[in-house]
Amino acid sequence: MAEDVNISKDAQGEQGNDTAGKTPTVEELMAELAKEKAAAAKQKNALDKALKETGELKKSLRAHQTADEAAEADRKAHEQELQEKYEALLRENTLTKNASNFKTLGFTDEQALDAATALADGDTDSLFKVLGLGIATLTKTAQTTWLNNRPPVNSGVAGSAVLTKEQFDKMGIAEKSKLKWEHPEEYERLRSL
Repeated sequence: MAEDVNISKDAQGEQGNDTAGKTPTVEELMAELAKEKAAAAKQKNALDKALKETGELKKSLRAHQTADEAAEADRKAHEQELQEKYEALLRENTLTKNASNFKTLGFTDEQALDAATALADGDTDSLFKVLGLGIATLTKTAQTTWLNNRPPVNSGVAGSAVLTKEQFDKMGIAEKSKLKWEHPEEYERLRSL
């Protein structure tokens, strides 16, 4: 019987070599997932054990400390907690100020926050990437605004002045109809502004 098991294992080993370049089967993936779950459970148990031991050591230490030593340890722990809160608030304040400054320059909310975070973290590569994106967005916006608000290069209306959006808005229905009939391109340009 032991030989049968060894033979079947050898046969599987040969089949495994044939499938080395192929995608794994569902059973193989499930077995691998089970191994990973078992490893994660072992790590969790080890962490829980270490945390329990740490707690027991702290209790033991507290039991052996004098009242003054315990008070000093509490004061230091409180001081460290306050320092961490202060640093978190200081970072948040810096991010808010920097993001506001980037928004003032014309960056989107997301770009401003990304740039402020990169600046606070000292990540110059990310900062320059975000700045490049922001500048590209600002350039596109400026180009679009300029193209939409510039007078046509050649309106096709000989001898007539180029109309502005304000002048077009003040026109009556009859004047707009005449403009549409005589100069449809000019009418559409003014209507789309």
